[in-house]
Amino acid sequence: MTVERLQVPRPVKVGVEIELPIASAADATSLAVPDVFDRLVADGEAEGRAPQPLCLGGRVVGLRDAAGMISVDNGFNNLEASLGPVTGLEQLDDEAREALDRVGAAVAASGGMLVNLAEHPFQPVSRAFYHATRAPKPVYDYWNEVRGWDHSAGIDAKAHNSPSTDVPVDRGADAVNLVLGFSAAFIALFANSPYENGRATGFKENRLTLWSRMCGGAHAARDRSCFVPPAEPFAGLAAYMRWALGVDAPLPALPHGPADLAPTSKIGGLVEVEGQPTLREFLGQGRSWSGRLRGDDMVVQIRPSATHFAALQSSNFLDARLRFAFAPGRMPEPATLAAVVDSDAALARLMAETTSAVYLEGRAPGANLPDQELIDLGGDAVAASVVSAAGALQKGLLAVMDRGLAVIARHGWARLMLLRERAMRDGLAAEVDGLTAARLAAELVDLAAAGLDAREARFLAYPAFVLKTGRSGADRAIAMVEAGHDDMAARLARLVFARRHVALGGAAPKASAAAGLGQRSILR
Repeated sequence: MTVERLQVPRPVKVGVEIELPIASAADATSLAVPDVFDRLVADGEAEGRAPQPLCLGGRVVGLRDAAGMISVDNGFNNLEASLGPVTGLEQLDDEAREALDRVGAAVAASGGMLVNLAEHPFQPVSRAFYHATRAPKPVYDYWNEVRGWDHSAGIDAKAHNSPSTDVPVDRGADAVNLVLGFSAAFIALFANSPYENGRATGFKENRLTLWSRMCGGAHAARDRSCFVPPAEPFAGLAAYMRWALGVDAPLPALPHGPADLAPTSKIGGLVEVEGQPTLREFLGQGRSWSGRLRGDDMVVQIRPSATHFAALQSSNFLDARLRFAFAPGRMPEPATLAAVVDSDAALARLMAETTSAVYLEGRAPGANLPDQELIDLGGDAVAASVVSAAGALQKGLLAVMDRGLAVIARHGWARLMLLRERAMRDGLAAEVDGLTAARLAAELVDLAAAGLDAREARFLAYPAFVLKTGRSGADRAIAMVEAGHDDMAARLARLVFARRHVALGGAAPKASAAAGLGQRSILR
């Protein structure tokens, strides 16, 4: 089958959030590095980067500079680099490489190392470890104490590589459906977490069991389903937004204070609206509401705004989410948002007029970094492509959206969602009614190659390598551990040391194992 390369008709901005598990360079245990941000800020100032420290409770928990943001994720043993948006994967990859080198050097000065795993394989999660390691974000207390969540489920550095890609707002639901439909392929290609708490889990991507474990016992029905893929594709933008934001569910606590300036941030204060209206009621009634501040019970008056609508866009944990930012000078009236949330056309028109960015956030790929084994097995080009591979697949797939949606329709939504569940456990070998995750992944790579130009297609080298060898990061980890003959603790520690991130340095190799993907199919 010949794959015709398509030209993307407009510049497409891309970004990425790379979560970075940290382990001790001395004994491979999961390592919290709360002092690393002071060091990064000092290094940035010395290099003339003009970093802006991000502080919480008197502590520096991150920094922002021209390239993006480096910060704590859920715990100080799991950092994240949020980069972009920029026009082009090559620029983003250069910035990611530079950020990883900076963070890696700062972490090394704290006695740690970045590791190529999507979850620490032998860290026990105790109450003491959780409280010593977790980030001091007020929302985590709210989730645990009020919502009935178990936020500790992810404190063993469960980590993803989350690409972001510009999409037209009127195709927003299609974009979500498209990336969700290929979830099994993304999971299988980037699976990298087969061990937890010193034991084999039976999953290739155990990381993705996080959401059911964190939210499955929640008090609210909305919380217990906020991670469950829909039984059918979303029917349109309005249907997606109503589900994703919980428009007709009781309103959770909202950001209050400085976090209103960045309403999806989890670092600010929280206010619980009295009477617990739905978001539709809160926005649509044209009045202020009383609320109680979390922490001191002070009663305040809350005037609804579009920032409250935006604040709930990350209140679900699907493998794909539509993200957006309202432009400060064009904020829609809250009552207008409530009035259009049932109409695809009216909502798309309003968001087109009032947003500064609309993008698709992919969340299925596990964290993968270059390490020495990957260099030895795949070569420099494969190792150099691994960080940006998920972003290349997503960008290329979205560029040929209608063709991708046709593949999903051919395979069937229910079949693909079941394949997603099985891919978490079985990786590339997952199968439903004759369709394997490996076959779907090959179709994904072919589609993505058609949507990328030759310079960006080189980032498909890593998924091409996984398909050629039949082994993801999880498969390679299992092979290494099962080849050992000493006790499991020693074998898992050896795995962590072997997975130490290798800073490649310099410009990325331009030659690629993915060369020619635009001219020929890799489907067998």
